[in-house]
Amino acid sequence: MGKKRIKVLLIEDDSDHARLIEIMLSEVKTAFFDIECVDRLVKGVKRLAAGDIDAVLLDLGLPDSSGLDTFTTIHAQGLDVPIIVLSGLDDEALALEAVCKGAQDYLAKDQVESNLLGRAIHYAIERKQAEKHIEHVNSVLKAIKSVTQIITTGKDVNRLLQRCCNALTEARGYEATWLGFLRDNETFTTVVGSGLKEDVSLLVRHVMAGDYPACITNAISQDEPLVVVDKSSNCGDCFFKNACTNREATIVRLVHNHRFFGLLAILFTPYILADEEEKALLKEVADDIALALHNMEMEKLQKQAEEKLCRLSKDREEIFQALGNGTIIIDSRFNIIDANRAIIMEAGKPRNQLLGSKCYKVFHQTEQPVRNCPAMQIINTGSHVPVEREIKALGGHFLVSCTPVFNDRGDLVKMIESSTNITEHKRLEEQFRHSQKMEAIGTLAGGVAHDFNNILTAIQGYTDISLMAVAEDDILHRNLTEILKASIRAANLTRQLLLFSRRQPMEMMFLGLNRTIQDLTKMLHRLIGEDISLSTDLDPELWTIKGDAGTMEQTITNLVVNARDAMPYGGKIAIETHNVCLDEEYCCLNKKSRPGEFISLSVRDTGEGMNRAVIERIFDPFFTTKELGKGTGMGLSVVYGIVKKHDGWIDVESSPGKGTVFNIYLPAVSMKAEEIQKTPAPVEPIRGKGERVLLVEDEEAVRRLVSKALSRNGYVVFAAANAKEAMDIFQKEEGNFDLVFTDVILPGERGPEFVKRLLKVKPGMKVLFTSGYSDEKSDWHTIREGGHLFLQKPYSLSDLFRIVRTTLKG
Repeated sequence: MGKKRIKVLLIEDDSDHARLIEIMLSEVKTAFFDIECVDRLVKGVKRLAAGDIDAVLLDLGLPDSSGLDTFTTIHAQGLDVPIIVLSGLDDEALALEAVCKGAQDYLAKDQVESNLLGRAIHYAIERKQAEKHIEHVNSVLKAIKSVTQIITTGKDVNRLLQRCCNALTEARGYEATWLGFLRDNETFTTVVGSGLKEDVSLLVRHVMAGDYPACITNAISQDEPLVVVDKSSNCGDCFFKNACTNREATIVRLVHNHRFFGLLAILFTPYILADEEEKALLKEVADDIALALHNMEMEKLQKQAEEKLCRLSKDREEIFQALGNGTIIIDSRFNIIDANRAIIMEAGKPRNQLLGSKCYKVFHQTEQPVRNCPAMQIINTGSHVPVEREIKALGGHFLVSCTPVFNDRGDLVKMIESSTNITEHKRLEEQFRHSQKMEAIGTLAGGVAHDFNNILTAIQGYTDISLMAVAEDDILHRNLTEILKASIRAANLTRQLLLFSRRQPMEMMFLGLNRTIQDLTKMLHRLIGEDISLSTDLDPELWTIKGDAGTMEQTITNLVVNARDAMPYGGKIAIETHNVCLDEEYCCLNKKSRPGEFISLSVRDTGEGMNRAVIERIFDPFFTTKELGKGTGMGLSVVYGIVKKHDGWIDVESSPGKGTVFNIYLPAVSMKAEEIQKTPAPVEPIRGKGERVLLVEDEEAVRRLVSKALSRNGYVVFAAANAKEAMDIFQKEEGNFDLVFTDVILPGERGPEFVKRLLKVKPGMKVLFTSGYSDEKSDWHTIREGGHLFLQKPYSLSDLFRIVRTTLKG
């Protein structure tokens, strides 16, 4: 094994002594000393700076420096070269001070011999290497500690990478440190660095722009965890090659759990080599940084997942609270664990009073689940059928359904119970059933009224004829008069049936209700008797309504008569009118009403009053609380039908012993009321003058009556039972008729169609229609549009004679 070569710089101005030192070192058997001698301190400093010196032998007494200042000047160069002080003085204090300031040894010139000097140089170099290793270890530990502190507290990627760069450069003394974070294993999203500021900034700009040096491209593409770029590498035209000249660089991949995060690049100082210990340091630091980046990614993902979960939970709660149906969540023991706004509002209790309570106690005031409880059905059978029930605590009818919620093991953990408020639906159902009932009654009433009217027409007509033949003082005249009165009452009952069923045609006009009431007052006083007072309080600015004057009179009369009958021992009746404006808030509390402008007609009495059960049925047809024979049960039903046809509604306020108020609301209009002409028609002779009348009537009794009455009154009558017979007569008589008097409803062909055929043959012929029907079956609108007159059955002979005369006059 060859001797080790040691380069020694001797700084000595005494050439003889310098020569002696050279001879001594040449005699050392364990090493070969290559000695370079300078005689001035300044020359020594310059030579040391050039490098490649293993040890320095320094004389303290030089021409340009003396004493310990000479050592301090050399040592201050900080080149990590061991220095041995040679002095002509054997001064122990001076020797101790020199060693304390960093000298590896202190030798007196007169005591030095070759072996001592050789050993001193060997020991100085070894001690210096040991110091450097300890310093290296300390700097490594400092760097690892700094990076560890940074990565345990770092929350931001950019800040973490920058602080790690700064810590490695400062603690380890690297020329430059660079860290890059990759997005997709090839594109950098973050690049930071420290040291060689301008050069590192140049590197950052190029890398962020996608212009990578060859060494970085290799580190990205290779699977090697660490790449060393040595001093001899040919960097070609790399933009960063000037910064790397005569320096080694190391690039380490940041990898954790097979996830490639980026690169750590180190540019060493000329005095630091990429040895195995340095590589291990960098690998450890790179692993720690990669772990930190992994943890930050996981924390970010966890935070995002928590935020998403929080949003989902918030969305679920918002959806739950926004559900229109009242909804609760209960556990398997029927405890309420959540409730939405709808159920809280319906229950009228704060949320904290609902939570934790038994659902059946809250909503049904029972000590156990109610019959057909959907939640109990789920617990017992696993399924349920939605249940319709009244929930008094919520003030209405509800359709209750329940949905089970199971955990991963299939255990029932909770149930979602939803209650759909069907109160309004039930009300509409009841209203629909009521309207169907009304429709059925109306259809029946219309049919009955038609047959009754035909019968009553015959009764009234023949009674009129009989009365003409009997003296007024004859008892038979009185009997016939009673029959006539009874038939008129029967006709009025039929009319009430038709009014109730809304099949009686009405003539709508702009009407001032105050005038109608004032015109009725005198007649109403006669109706109620002397033991009952009648007062009115009418709004002078009352709005106009669109209504039928006759049915309005009927409504007021029926209500007053009803009030009279409720006060058999006398009392007071008050009729009032007011203008009212109803808003949404009022209408929410009063289901019958709707927003808008209305007039209010009130009829108030001080009678016996009614309980709730009676009020519920008061408008039903034929319902009455009066004694048998004292009432038909149609009066208020007729009022109900009239008000409905006028697009209004009725409210009733009453309680036993406290009287009753009927409040009718009718929509107001902006038009002025029309004046109703009530001047009597001029009295003219109503006997015929031999006019020829074609009578078409399928009811035999009525046909015989009309034919007989008109014939006796000066007309020539040709009677037919149907349109075919009438057409045969018309053709036989060559259309020589002044008037066609026909029923609307005929077997085989309706009256209006038959008349159209006749008018095509003889235009301008007078036409008069009649019918026992008063609804659409009477073709009322078609008749009016044709300009023809109509005589409603039943009718008196005087009415018949008058309208026939009027029709002929045109």
